[in-house]
Amino acid sequence: KILKLYLNFFFFENLFAIFFSANHPSCSTRQNQGVSRKNNKTNMWEELASYKNHFLQLEVKHMKRETINNFVTKEYEKVQSKRCSCKCPNENNCSSSTYFRDHATLAYGFQCIEKLTHDICSDDSLLRWQGINSLTEVILNPWQAQRAIMQFDLVRKCKNMFFRIQYGYLKEFYNEHRQLMKIFYLVSSYLNGAHAIVGRLHLVEEFYSIIYNDGSTRYLACKILRNLTEKTESM
Repeated sequence: KILKLYLNFFFFENLFAIFFSANHPSCSTRQNQGVSRKNNKTNMWEELASYKNHFLQLEVKHMKRETINNFVTKEYEKVQSKRCSCKCPNENNCSSSTYFRDHATLAYGFQCIEKLTHDICSDDSLLRWQGINSLTEVILNPWQAQRAIMQFDLVRKCKNMFFRIQYGYLKEFYNEHRQLMKIFYLVSSYLNGAHAIVGRLHLVEEFYSIIYNDGSTRYLACKILRNLTEKTESM
C-alpha cells in the first residue's frame, strides 16, 4: 500500500509539472534562456578558435579551425618535450650569466643619460664598463641619443675614453673598446652626431688607421665612416 501511494504521488507530481510548464510562460522562457546561454558559450569558443593561429587558418582552407589548433598544440607540445628533455652536457662547467654585472643598476628612463655619461669617465673599471655597455642600449632611443649628444657632450667623453684605451693609458678589463665603437656608430647615424665626430679629426684618422691596420673593430669603423660620408660634406 505504501509503495502504491508513493508511485501515485510521483505520477501526479510529474503530471502537474508538465501541465504547469506548458501553461506557465516563465518556465518556457527559462528553458529558452538556458538554450541561448549554451549557444552563446559555443559561439564564444568558436570565435576564440577563429582567433587562435589565425594566419594558418587563412592559408589552410581545407581544414577546420579546431583541427588546425589541435595540430599546432600537439606539435608545440612535441617540440617543448624535446626541449625539456635536453640537458647540458657539462653542467659543472656552465658559468652563470653576466647580464646584471655588465649593465648599470638603474631604471632606463628619463634621468639615466646623465648618470651613464658620468660613469663612463669613472676610474672604477666595473662602473665604467657598465656605463659604456648600457649606453649602447639607451641611445637606441633617438630622444635619449639627442640628449646625450647635445646636453651631455657624449662624443667628447667617449673620444677621451677611446684614446686612453687605444694608446694603452687605460687598461681594458672587459670589452670597452668595441662598445665605444658601437656608441660612435650609433651617434654617427644622426646629423649632429656625425658633425660632432667629424669636428674631431684625430678621431676620424684613428678610424682610418683601424681599417688600415686590420683591427678587430675594422667593420664598425667602416660603418662609422660610411655614416659620416652620408651625413656630412667634409669627408
